[in-house]
Amino acid sequence: MKKLTLFTIIFGFLCVSLLVFSYWKGSRSTVMDTGEFRSKPIWTFETTESITSTSAYDDGKVYIRTDKSVVALEAKTGKQLWQAESLGDVPLSRSPVVFGQYLIVPEKESQIAAFSTNTGQLIWRTPPLNMAVLYSPWIESITVANNLVFVARFDWSLSAYK
Repeated sequence: MKKLTLFTIIFGFLCVSLLVFSYWKGSRSTVMDTGEFRSKPIWTFETTESITSTSAYDDGKVYIRTDKSVVALEAKTGKQLWQAESLGDVPLSRSPVVFGQYLIVPEKESQIAAFSTNTGQLIWRTPPLNMAVLYSPWIESITVANNLVFVARFDWSLSAYK
């Protein structure tokens, strides 16, 4: 009788363990486990222009750069907060960078513009670089630190803006 009881307990434990593992495995499956992505977007924002860079995120807002504008969206809902004209025509430009209350945006002719993250108002814009002098003035990267904006360009130059 003891053997039957011990067998029943072990068998029951194994069955329950198998059920729990099956449930856990099924509820925690990922793209790596199944090869498919089951999640659906919670929102989608469509523009009339092509998106020309990766997005930037800060403080509940996501920013995108299009051919001719920069757009701020509420990250949770996708609701457009503001849109500002930006000098585009760059097929694939570098991403905007959030710097405190400023959104630093690369523009055509290697210009940089700063917009208010709250309103989209243009705060400042650098003058265009002399295209005849520079072979390839396109922006390579933008970094912000210590109240300075550093801009590396494909012409092997690095500029700092305050």
